[in-house]
Amino acid sequence: MKNFFINTVLLSSVIFWSTALFSGRSVAETIAVVVNPKSNIASLSEEEVRKIFLGKLLFYHNKRLFPVDQEDKSLLYQDFCQKVLRKNPSEIKAYWSVKIFTGRGTPPKPVGIDADVKQWVNKNDDSIGYIEQKSVDHTVKVVHLVQE
Repeated sequence: MKNFFINTVLLSSVIFWSTALFSGRSVAETIAVVVNPKSNIASLSEEEVRKIFLGKLLFYHNKRLFPVDQEDKSLLYQDFCQKVLRKNPSEIKAYWSVKIFTGRGTPPKPVGIDADVKQWVNKNDDSIGYIEQKSVDHTVKVVHLVQE
């Protein structure tokens, strides 16, 4: 009985992830790029978000921005890399390795999952992060939506 249960759970997981990965659909329907609610940033273009998370745009309205990432194993991180940064996670790691080695940049700080990102952004006025849209609440302000 125990093996039957384990096999059923494993098969369900394989079916779910196969469907998510190979159907062309991601797990996160919409990604919300968020800042502190007191921020003077009203909205950002996808290109501005890309530049911020690739370390190419450090200041916005004369204020230094510090991007924060989701855990690199999360599907949301993978979606964000592909949809916004237009690179896969391996390419992002390689990109930041070169930037760090040459002294030309620091990657976004990984802070965890949606709840952690919201808490970090809420406590740090100069931070910007991303979460699933369904996790948005009064503790953060949405400045860009990344949709399918």
